[in-house]
Amino acid sequence: MDNPVEMCRFVEAHRAELDYLLFDAGFDYRMEGNTLVILETGSYWVF
Repeated sequence: MDNPVEMCRFVEAHRAELDYLLFDAGFDYRMEGNTLVILETGSYWVF
């Protein structure tokens, strides 16, 4: 899958089939005033 939206749609559509998998999500972010700015995201899956 080439983009996060496509991956999220796949996971949502197959949630019941994937519930046994372990995963972690990471976000690098900073605050600019009152605005949350996400710099990078990552997901780590155990298949």
